[in-house]
Amino acid sequence: MSPNFGHGSTARGQNLSGILRRKAKNEYKEHCFPIIVDARNRARLRGPLPVPVTGLIIFICPDRGRRDYDNFFSRLKPGMDSLVDAHVLVDDCMSMFTPSFDYRVEPHNAHVEIRLWRSGQGQLL
Repeated sequence: MSPNFGHGSTARGQNLSGILRRKAKNEYKEHCFPIIVDARNRARLRGPLPVPVTGLIIFICPDRGRRDYDNFFSRLKPGMDSLVDAHVLVDDCMSMFTPSFDYRVEPHNAHVEIRLWRSGQGQLL
């Protein structure tokens, strides 16, 4: 049994923290989508980038606090889904998209930057 069993349960048996996480994930995805569509339009992409696609994902954090890689990646999932939904990527699977990662600190400016290019070519988006 999960150590979190019963924690934050609602009357219908749903976990309240799970509901809040799904809501936050959907809000993040809705926030990312128009930004990605705007970048796609400025780059004049007519469809998904031809595979394979290489990328650089930069996590910009507000301080040098300790952060685990697995938390970065789980926070990135809705943004990656938005890249597929906006028809920038065909799919975000490992065989079609190969990212590199970087980490920087910028107080009061926490965000994630994703830079994409077709393997062997200059930056596209």
